[in-house]
Amino acid sequence: MNIKKTLKSDSGYALGLVLIFVMAVGTVLGSVMMVTQLSSDAQGRGVDQLVSSNNVAVAVSDVIEQLAQDSAASYALQLTQNTSNCGLPEHLSDVDVLCQLVNNDNSVTTQPLRIRFTSKNGKTIERDFLVSADATTGTQSVQEVSR
Repeated sequence: MNIKKTLKSDSGYALGLVLIFVMAVGTVLGSVMMVTQLSSDAQGRGVDQLVSSNNVAVAVSDVIEQLAQDSAASYALQLTQNTSNCGLPEHLSDVDVLCQLVNNDNSVTTQPLRIRFTSKNGKTIERDFLVSADATTGTQSVQEVSR
């Protein structure tokens, strides 16, 4: 009869150890899954910010390219002075483009511009440009001005 009592008590200890092991493994797996989920959420937010920054960069490069083409064709000054939004599109790559004359002195040879790029998430970049024309040759140029 002593043998049966020993076996019953040993099976209870074994069952208790199995339950403790299952709880420990479950706790570890649960915490690993939670950390993985938090990490993937953070990466997703990072991707959204990169997409927004990339859209702003594409819009800036498109505007610089258009200003360069307009100046090469010798009509950049006419566009900046006589058209709305300086002749630039108002939306590029999900980015709003707003062009303003910095000081409208109606100069025939120079015109400073301030261009604001605003993405959908609110990120804003401003760039200043100077559109100028050589008085003797009439050749126009656009250059970015640092503030």
